[in-house]
Amino acid sequence: GINAEYMGAKKWKLRGRLWNLFVCLSLQGVFLFLFNTSTSLGQSVPLLLLFSLFNQMSCGAIYGLVPFVDPEVTGSISGIVGAGGNMGAILFNLFFNLDYYHAFNYIAAIILSTSILSHLLYWKRHGSSFCPAAVEIDPKNAEILND
Repeated sequence: GINAEYMGAKKWKLRGRLWNLFVCLSLQGVFLFLFNTSTSLGQSVPLLLLFSLFNQMSCGAIYGLVPFVDPEVTGSISGIVGAGGNMGAILFNLFFNLDYYHAFNYIAAIILSTSILSHLLYWKRHGSSFCPAAVEIDPKNAEILND
């Protein structure tokens, strides 16, 4: 959450938050894959700690985007995001009906794919990772100047 706030400061705004989400998710997936391929306890523990760190940072990055979705119903959207996280945990748990090696690889692949898909997020008022906003906003009263 702190990193999302820093990246979303006045300089980068939503674009910084989206790049923060991409980086956190990418590193989360990479460290999970590396953890899965580690062969000793000395390798596994630091990789698991790094995976966990970036997992928590990704959650904070997601919640850093919530106010941009629809500022009038931020609480409802935050609840939906939380429920989506719980649903994801249940679905990922189904992968463990397979052997652990394949389960972790599938989850890492899904995380990395999701990080790439984060570049497709676009807000008309704020833009996206690569595109500027489609409308100009009056900074004094937050009204759209051109639509």
